[in-house]
Amino acid sequence: IRFFLNAYKRGVRDWWKTTFYDKTQCVFEAEDFEFTDIAIGDLDAKPGNEIALVTARGLSIYRYDRADENLELIGSRASFLDEAILHLRAVGLADLDGDRVREILVLGNEWKDGAEVENKGWLVIVKVDGGQLRVVRSAAIDANVSPQSLRTGDVVPGGGPEVVIPIYRAMPSGGRSIAVA
Repeated sequence: IRFFLNAYKRGVRDWWKTTFYDKTQCVFEAEDFEFTDIAIGDLDAKPGNEIALVTARGLSIYRYDRADENLELIGSRASFLDEAILHLRAVGLADLDGDRVREILVLGNEWKDGAEVENKGWLVIVKVDGGQLRVVRSAAIDANVSPQSLRTGDVVPGGGPEVVIPIYRAMPSGGRSIAVA
C-alpha cells in the first residue's frame, strides 16, 4: 500500500502539492492501512513546519522545499525499540525540553504473532537530527492506545505541555476499562 501526501494552500490560487508522482517520496506499508495519523509543526528550528506521518509500522517526516516547490521526505523510521515491534496508532508534537523545537511523540501497541499484545502500549519520543530520526526516550504503558489518540497542551497552567492519552485495559472478565493517562 502506498501512502502519499497532498497539500493545499487555502487562498493561494493553484497551490497544490502531492508526493503521488514520485515513489521515492511515498511511504509503503505491507499490511495495515487503517491506522494513520498526521501532525504539523516545527521539528528543526528552520523556517516552515514539517509534517509527521505515522502509519502502522513507520514514522515519516516531510518538509516543503521552497527551491524545488515540492514536498520532500526528509526521514523515516520503522524500528523504535529493541525489545518490541510496535503497531503505531498516533503521533503528536510538543516542545518537551524547552528548546523551542518540538519533539515527535509516537504511540503504539506492542505487536506479536500478528496481533496487538493486551495491555502493552508504548510512548516513544523522537527528535529530528540532521534528517535522521533519533529515539530520545521510550516509556511502556500498562494499557493499549487507540488510533489518533494523542494530544498535547498546557492542561496544568505554567511549565511545559502535558501529554494526554486515552488508554484502555483488557480485564480478566473479558471486558475493557477506559482511562486517561
